[in-house]
Amino acid sequence: MKTFNINASCNPDIHYMADITPGLEIIKSMVDKGQYFTINHARQYGKTTTLHLLETFLEKDYFVLNLDW
Repeated sequence: MKTFNINASCNPDIHYMADITPGLEIIKSMVDKGQYFTINHARQYGKTTTLHLLETFLEKDYFVLNLDW
């Protein structure tokens, strides 16, 4: 059973969340072209969740290095 998460990064398998696949595809096309991008917004808008999902999304085609210590 899925739950709402307000404390940390969301996991689509266990938390209710919007499908951000279209946004991930846009970011991947930018990465493919060698372009830069930023992810910025106010708190609790899914920035960390987006980065975690982007890591999984890109690792099929790229070596992804996570520098979060």
